[in-house]
Amino acid sequence: MQVPNWLRFSFIAVFIFWIFSDKMVEFLVDWNWFESIGYLELFSTRIVTQIFLWVITFFGVLAFIFFNIKYASSVAKINVFRLQEQLADVTLSPDQLGLVLKIAHWVVAILPALLFASVASQQWLYCLAFLDPAPFGKVDPIFGLEISFYVFQLPVIRFFLGIVEAVGVMTLLIVGLQSFVRDVMLGTGQLTIHSKARLQICLLLTVLF
Repeated sequence: MQVPNWLRFSFIAVFIFWIFSDKMVEFLVDWNWFESIGYLELFSTRIVTQIFLWVITFFGVLAFIFFNIKYASSVAKINVFRLQEQLADVTLSPDQLGLVLKIAHWVVAILPALLFASVASQQWLYCLAFLDPAPFGKVDPIFGLEISFYVFQLPVIRFFLGIVEAVGVMTLLIVGLQSFVRDVMLGTGQLTIHSKARLQICLLLTVLF
């Protein structure tokens, strides 16, 4: 029996509400508290900054990982029939397996993007300090930079460089595993991968190191 679409959407809506219900309650409580003490502008600044950081990080990471996954997929087609033989207990047609792989591409790209976006949004206070640092009135004698740069701005720069490095390493692992499964496990069986896949991996290594 086919499940009606309205019932599917209802289950999805309930699931999303169940996941975010605690956050929604926390948000409403904080909103009312800051409003009662006259600091609602401070709270709204925090929320806007967190949303901005989350959106920028999420779509940036998603675009980078998904682009690399799609490029690795376009290098050579995966042997769906060989995959079907390996998954003997799974009764899926080649077309269905292809659809599952496409969905898997999105899932593999979205999950890390959610993780990094969540981490980046927690740095809202440091980012505000980065944008409006309080000067110390002293200059570093070696590089000629204000001391406030090392206190308020350099940590944020190092944090986002760490994010870039972590995303690069994760993308490298994903692309490497994807190429290994396609060219070795479902391919010739020899420990060699496509030349374009090797070039992509080398470019990722170049960006990292």
